[in-house]
Formats: sequence, structure tokens, C-alpha cells
Amino acid sequence: MPTHAPRTQRRSRALVAAAAATSLALVGLLALSHATPVAASAAAGAIPLHVDLMPALPTEHEHIGCGFDAVEAKAAGTRISGISHVRSSSAPSDQRGAEAAAASAAWQPLRIRVFTDDVDDASRYCTAVGQSRRDFQGGSATCTADDVLTAAKKRTLKDLLVPAAIQLHQERLNVQRVSGNIVVGSSIASDSLCGQFSIPAAHTRAGVSDADFILYLAAGPTSGNVIAWATTCQYFSDGRPSVGIANVSPKYIAADPQTVRVITHELLHALGFSINTFSARGMVSFERLRGKGVKPVISSHNVVAKAKAQYGCGTQAFMELEDMGGRGTAYSHWKRRSAKDELMAGISGVGYYTALTIAAMEDMGFYKGNYAQAEQMSFGQGAGCSLTTDKCLTSGVSSFPSMFCASATGDMSCTTDHRALGYCYVGRYNAALPTYFRYFADATLGGGDSLMDYCPYTQAYLNTNCSTNTGVLLGNTYGIASRCLNTPAGFVQGGYYVKSQLAICADVRCGATTYAVRVAGATAYTACTPGSNITLATLDSNFTSGYLVCPSYDAVCGGETVRGDARAFGSSNSEASAVTEQSGADQGTRGNGVLPTEENTLGDLSALVQGEWRRMVSAVIVFSLMFVVL
Repeated sequence: MPTHAPRTQRRSRALVAAAAATSLALVGLLALSHATPVAASAAAGAIPLHVDLMPALPTEHEHIGCGFDAVEAKAAGTRISGISHVRSSSAPSDQRGAEAAAASAAWQPLRIRVFTDDVDDASRYCTAVGQSRRDFQGGSATCTADDVLTAAKKRTLKDLLVPAAIQLHQERLNVQRVSGNIVVGSSIASDSLCGQFSIPAAHTRAGVSDADFILYLAAGPTSGNVIAWATTCQYFSDGRPSVGIANVSPKYIAADPQTVRVITHELLHALGFSINTFSARGMVSFERLRGKGVKPVISSHNVVAKAKAQYGCGTQAFMELEDMGGRGTAYSHWKRRSAKDELMAGISGVGYYTALTIAAMEDMGFYKGNYAQAEQMSFGQGAGCSLTTDKCLTSGVSSFPSMFCASATGDMSCTTDHRALGYCYVGRYNAALPTYFRYFADATLGGGDSLMDYCPYTQAYLNTNCSTNTGVLLGNTYGIASRCLNTPAGFVQGGYYVKSQLAICADVRCGATTYAVRVAGATAYTACTPGSNITLATLDSNFTSGYLVCPSYDAVCGGETVRGDARAFGSSNSEASAVTEQSGADQGTRGNGVLPTEENTLGDLSALVQGEWRRMVSAVIVFSLMFVVL
């Protein structure tokens, strides 16, 4: 009998907020005390003092670190017979099911019906501090002020967040709809997780109509920094999920796009994006890559076709799955090293819903993808076959400069998703990395992210996000439509020269195939042609030197679904910042039992970190936290 697990989401907000407040103050003081007016210095015959702005804690700790299967074995999913589904004709022949009367022949958008009995019953959530309420995982918690589900938060959850996440799936996943009712199995009541939720008696008798998937929603308190979790409770006889549950912590309910992406990510797992389904549907093969052990990869037809298109490799025969991160992250996500900004990467930030994920869902045979709605991801785009076969750096030189950096110079540039400014992150470990993770002559040097195979890359910081900041860095304009644009020569604005800030945040207005930018101080938008340079002084007179480089359209507009000034709430191009999500599962013991149980050679490299992270920023040492997915 198949099993399932809650999807857990974690965000270290309290710790990060305190650090951010301190760092913002430091940055402000540095800018005010060390920035030198260019004109005044020149008049005095002096060389202007350069300003190196100090970053706060990395926002990487706020990203989604997903552990889908680690808790999956806590409950047993129920397989209901009698309602099978027609498999997609584009799926391999051995994955097509027989046509059943209960399924419509036409492909139509997936219908997800949500029931909120546990959100509407005041005895099932916190209404006051000190109450004892169930946590929907078999335990209880004492309510804090943050746990209280206010009327405003309830509306946000029910009317905004969940519907927006569902819409993202409905726009991209079609099914041959169930023409009858989905009857919820009575055995769910005794399930250790699913049985915690309120399921109307009518659902176990007459069933639920007009649905292809049923979701029961709750808003109980969670421990630690858990944002939300979800899991599958019931499957159709052919293996497609039919019933699921989700609990969202009131503490983290906010009307922001990043929470929508978290829920979207979680629902995809509940809809089948997991190593168990991949294996059961014959989508998995095994490869030995870059000197590492044999690992499972996805080699199904549509996924391979979309991977060829994404990476520009005509001989691409598979898509890598995550093999790092330990229990719960490995094997049920795309490899972060090659799909860092994808929705189903093991640690998710911007979360593009790309053709790769749509293809994986289609190859299961349960869904037909609407590729016209696929979001574009610039990370890895056109990188070539060597991205899969070769190391990210060789002898300290990046093989893919647009994806991976090579040295911690202290210069700020754009992150790969163009949502923030960041620094190249290179750390020193107190033991040599395995040969397949060595990119420098010094074998103890490497990036700080195991899911990136320790490849260094530009990491964002709390006070360098283009969407959420409030004017800490010079030359920037912040807002939900702002994106990072590189300024390789630096710039002078308002008489001040910022030495190491080689990028700015600018407002971006996306059209159907083109975009325009508006920099700080400007009132008009200027067309930005990909690959061209624009002198900053032509955009606003406050800039007296420097230029910006126009990135590709997909880099700044890849997730846009509504053009012009109007931003789709669930669109990637409306992301404010990354969040942290974790859920759990032991991938190595799941599926058909064919997955290798090889342990990561390094295990948790964070235990080896000496704490001396090299950034060379104003000779100020900034301590960084590494969020490790367990």
C-alpha cells in the first residue's frame, strides 16, 4: 500500500529579522559615514573614498528546502478502485491505462476542490493566546499570539493564497475529468495524519462531485518555523492522487506571491511529483555523473525533449534529480545545480513553473500539459551538454559564468534570477572535499550549498532584494516589479561613487516579447534590448557615470503572465523574496526499493565549516548561517 508524507515548510524569520535589523543599520552607517561626494573630493584634489556596502545574512536561509518523503511513512494512503483514468496518449505505451466510463474523453483543466471545515470551525484553530489546539499531526500546541487565525488571515488563506496556487496548476495541467463523484474512503478516519482533518460524512457516502482532486485545508499551529505542510491521503486505482490535506500556519499567512509558490510546490508533490510515482511509471533510469556514484534520473520522453530545449543539448538523454540534501530532498526534486530557479528544485526561490515540470507531470500519464503557459527559466538556458557532464569550475575558473562564480571578490552583482544583488559565496572547510566536488587548487574551498554540489554562485542577502527593500543601497528603485541589472563598471549617482556595487535594482515593465526599465530618479521607461548597454546618465541626470547591461527577456520577464504594469499575483515576476519550506521523506526506502542507498561522502558539510567565509567586504566579517536540509 502506498504511503505519503506531510509537506513541511520552514522559514527562520525571527532569527533572520533580528540579523537583518542589525545589518541594515550597519549598512546605513557605512553608507553615510564613508560615502564621499565626488565633486567635493575632486575640488579638494583628493581621490573619492570608495564605498563597500556590507551584506546582511544570506537570504538563502529563507529559501524552500523541501523534504517531501521524510515523514511520508507516517501514514498510509488509500487506493480506491473503480475510477481509473485514461492515460495521456503521449505517455509511453506501458503507462497508458484502459479507458473507463468514469473518465471524460476530453482534456480539460484540473479541478481541485477545497474544503475548509477546519478553517471555519473556531474550535479547530487558535482564537486566543494560551489555548490548546491540535497541530493536525497527532499532537497539540499552546497557542501564541502569532498562532491566532484572525479574520483577515482567514480571508487571505481561503480567498487569495490557495486559489492562486490552484490556478497555477489549472492553467498548466489538464486531465480527463472524473464524470462521477470521488468517494473518500472511510479508512482515512483512522489514518495518523489524514484522520486529523474534518471530513464531512457525505464525502464518504455520496462523495464529492465536480472534482478531480479533493483538498482538505486547516490552519492549526505549527512547531518551530513550519510554514505549512501537505500530503496525499487517497489514490485512484491507477495510482493518481485523488485526496489530500494541507495545514498552513497562521503565523506565516501573508498576502505575498512567495507563499503562493510554496503552496504550488507542495500541491505538485501531492499531485504526484515524487520518486515513488516516477519509479512506478517507468520514468527512472540510472546514471553515473561527474565522478559520483550511480544516481536515479528522469529519462521519460517529454522530460528529455524539454531538457534538450532548455539546455541546448541535442544528445541530452535525461534530466537530473537531486541527489543531495539527505532524507526528503533527494530524488523527488530537480537537481538544483542544473535547475536552481525551477519550481521543483529542492531549495526553491523564484520558482518558475517550467516545461520541465509540466513534462514530468505529463509523462506520468495522468495529466496533459499546457506548454503555452510554461514559464521560462534563464538558469542553464543554452548551457550545452557539458553542464551535465563537466564540473562547474575547473582550476578555479567558471565553466558557466552566467550560472556559477569563481571568487569572493566582494563585488555585488545580480543573482541568477535577477531578483536581488548578491555576492559570490566561497567557503573554506576544515577537510578536503571529495574529488568530484573540488573546483579549486585548494581542495578545502567550495561553495556553501550542498544541493549545488558546492558550486559557488551569487547569493542574495536580506538587504539586497529588489522587491522588498526600502532604500538601503544607492541607485536602486524597489518594488514588486523591480529586477536586478548588472552595471559592470560601477556608477556614480548623486555625487557618490559606490566601488563594489556592480548592479542596481530597476523597475521593469514587461511586454509580450520586449521590456523597458526605469531607474531610480527617472519618471519614464526606456526600452532595454537584450545584450545592449545603456548609459545610466541617459536614463536619469543623477547618474554621472556607469552603464547597465540589458539581460535576456526571459531573465527578467520569464515568469510574467500578465504584461504591462498589472502583475499576476501568482506570477514569478511578482515574487517578493524567497521563503523556507521543508517537508520530509526517506527517499531511499520508498518506491520499488531499487534506489541506491549510497550515503553522501561528506554528509553534512556544515559540521566542517570553520566559519571563515571569505567576502572581502570593507574588511568586516559578517557571520552567515547555512540552512541544511535534513
